[in-house]
Amino acid sequence: MVSRQASLAIVVTVVALGAVVAVLLSSPAVDPRPVAEPVGRASARLGSPDLDERVAGIHELEGLMRRYESPHQPAVMRELSAFVRNRTADCGRGGPPEDVEVALSVLRHRDPGRDGGTVMNLRGACLAGIVVTYTNLAHANLRDADLDGATVAGMALTGANLTGARLTGANLRQSDLVDADLTGADLDGADLSRVHWSDDTRWPPEYEQLVLAASSVDTSDYVIGELRLPDRK
Repeated sequence: MVSRQASLAIVVTVVALGAVVAVLLSSPAVDPRPVAEPVGRASARLGSPDLDERVAGIHELEGLMRRYESPHQPAVMRELSAFVRNRTADCGRGGPPEDVEVALSVLRHRDPGRDGGTVMNLRGACLAGIVVTYTNLAHANLRDADLDGATVAGMALTGANLTGARLTGANLRQSDLVDADLTGADLDGADLSRVHWSDDTRWPPEYEQLVLAASSVDTSDYVIGELRLPDRK
């Protein structure tokens, strides 16, 4: 026969297990997409026809990105990069829209150490006349981007893809073009003074000799002296 002590122990164990099961059943389900959902909700505002609503969405994304130990930065970078590409698909001469400048400002002030390997994709963006300085765009995709007359001085463009980019008359002073690919880029009239570059930087052949003649060795890389490329047109 089972002793009274043993029976009591069994009852206690059953009650305890029941309590654990009850707690588990009453606990809310863990959201499998804790990062995507708040970013998705904020990003939905970017498609609004109202400028103020779009700007509010940009700042909401900025808030998500800036939270302490936030995991949202890579997703925010992707959303804002796509927004900039879509809003600048048609290249006018009036400069980028106001909301694009706000989005770029948010991207400019991010902490690059929290990018999580995410590459900024601004391929084909029309940023003619934009003023964005001293921003980390290392390894960014700027292929076929229009930066005509842009002021992008002091930019970290290490390893950036600038193939086919239009940089006519752009101010690139003190920028870092180490390992950047500028194959097919239009650099007529560009200011390359104090630009750093490396043996792996790919210059269009029509500018290469001018760059070499104006450069000196700076540790393991090169730095260009005062150089504004001629306008060949």
